[in-house]
Amino acid sequence: MTTTQRTTAILAVAALLAASPRLQAQDLEDIWDMSLEELMGLEVNVSSTRSENVFNTPSTVTVIDQGTIQRYNFQSVAEALASLAGIEVRQTIIDRNVVTARGILQNFYDNKILFMINGVPTWQPIYGDGDIARVDIRDVERVEVLKGPASVLYGSNAYSGVVNIVLRDFEANTVVAHGEAGLPNLGGSGFNATLNPGNWHLFLSAHSLSDHNRPYAFEGARGSLYNADSVFQYREKHESNNVNLLLRNGPNELMVNHYHYNHSFPGANPSYASGGGNWVENTGLLANYRFDKAWEKLRLVANANYDDFRRRFAISPDRMNTIQLGGYRLAAEAKANYPLAGWLSAELGALAERRVSQGQDALQGMRDTVVASLLTNDVPITEAAFFAQLQAKAGGLTVLGGTRLTQNSLFGSNISSRVSAVYAFNPSNSLKLIFGQAFRVPTLFELYINHPTVSGNQELTPELSTSYELAYLFGKGDFFFQALGFYSRYENLIQRIAIAPGQPNQYQNVSAFEGYGAELELRYQNQDLANFFLNYSHVRGLDEQTDNNYRFVPDHYFNFGVSKPLGDWALAASGTYHTSVEGHLATIDPQLMLNANITWRQKLDRFELLHGLRVQNLTGSQMLTAEYIRQTPNINAIPTTGFGTKVLYTLVLKI
Repeated sequence: MTTTQRTTAILAVAALLAASPRLQAQDLEDIWDMSLEELMGLEVNVSSTRSENVFNTPSTVTVIDQGTIQRYNFQSVAEALASLAGIEVRQTIIDRNVVTARGILQNFYDNKILFMINGVPTWQPIYGDGDIARVDIRDVERVEVLKGPASVLYGSNAYSGVVNIVLRDFEANTVVAHGEAGLPNLGGSGFNATLNPGNWHLFLSAHSLSDHNRPYAFEGARGSLYNADSVFQYREKHESNNVNLLLRNGPNELMVNHYHYNHSFPGANPSYASGGGNWVENTGLLANYRFDKAWEKLRLVANANYDDFRRRFAISPDRMNTIQLGGYRLAAEAKANYPLAGWLSAELGALAERRVSQGQDALQGMRDTVVASLLTNDVPITEAAFFAQLQAKAGGLTVLGGTRLTQNSLFGSNISSRVSAVYAFNPSNSLKLIFGQAFRVPTLFELYINHPTVSGNQELTPELSTSYELAYLFGKGDFFFQALGFYSRYENLIQRIAIAPGQPNQYQNVSAFEGYGAELELRYQNQDLANFFLNYSHVRGLDEQTDNNYRFVPDHYFNFGVSKPLGDWALAASGTYHTSVEGHLATIDPQLMLNANITWRQKLDRFELLHGLRVQNLTGSQMLTAEYIRQTPNINAIPTTGFGTKVLYTLVLKI
């Protein structure tokens, strides 16, 4: 089915739902008029299985709510995440939207931050990475972001943070349809609908998007020609389609997420001859069954899920030479909360998981003849885990301690722990002291890849991290402030290392290193006056062992936004700025990017329309940063926010 056909089908379904006599006009809560105090009081789950607001969670948590998403007209989950302190969203030579936390660089693939949908982890076993492009921003009620180690709750991949995408969940029958068009070449449409027949609750959504940027001259090996085409015309583009289903009846819930995401990449070397400009095609399916029931004291939550992933990309200009891979995860988990006394509660959990590779093959010709199997001698990985936590409360002090024991079929046992102390001076004024540990098991790719340019290493050991944080949070009326400092130690970080000239790079554990940093979040929200946010982050290494990581990370990073409501109209601007940073071949100058938005709400009898006009990258900045992270000086940097300026019009219809 072509993109046009998909778009037509999506709009047809939206129109059919809009015409349904079962749907009545909904008195929607106006999130634009929601006070900041109410938003900060919303309960989140990403840092514990017990719902708490941001002042009382036992971890450092930031929430991006639906009101902020609409106010600044964020167009993707990636763009929303990039507005936070301590979070950067970049791209590597292969992947887009690589999320990093607190300056810990990814090694080509996004596998050090765990992505979840409604609390269900999703990541593929070959590279170990999740994909935040699998959920459209208009299906998002809020994004909960935990910064720092989180292995006690979530195990591997929750190494430097967790992102939990919470789907929209209207109580009344609701349809929201949208369309967007923009320059230079952007178009999309979709819908989500909520139905509540009897005791059932149904959420259904489908979206399609195509975005092609202007071509520009891309320089590959920079002065060292590769197949006589080191410089070639490159056009960044991506196309995505995703579908979500959430079906609930009493304590039973079924969730399904399916996505197909294509994006261009500049070639493996990079060069036109090695596939530059061709598609990387990603397809994924996540299906989860949840049982969630509370008795008088006991609450039990059980999940069983299947997470499947497929990728294919061309490595020649004519697309006759390709690489394809696939794999899946099967997982089952149970958690239980039980109050032992009025001041003491316990939580227990167990997990069993199996990760299976279905190969990574080099294909040739129209019949897809397998010419090489690139994952050699790979074996499935099984893992079992048990965790326990105790939480004690006395007056304004809450102390939580927990430990997770993991038994992995390849790497034996691991113990990760965390201890948090939260003292609440009052309901919106708290101090947190947090100790946390995390680990990440090497992926099948890092263990078994056998390619002329890179080789796996079966002698790898799991990555480990330890973090200490001190945070202060204050909220009063329209004002919210969070300040924290942290120290972290990272051991056995896995990187591609250049062994010798002419030899393939090899995955190796690098020496332990230490870093520290600070994060500030300031937010003011007053619908009669104005809204703004200002976030700042700083990170530095402590010794020379940090040279392969922090020298590619800006010392200072700012994110900011301001919005002015004018009745049913709103004006907004947002942006990012970072100081200079070292590239592979030259220093990258300070970078600034600005976005501008105008939104207009139009309330009709049964409908509500939201018009948006957005100028993205008003400054025309390429926002260059060093690639995350190639150990050889192959390329200096690639644009990560799109080349040039975009103009976008969006229309959202609420029924």
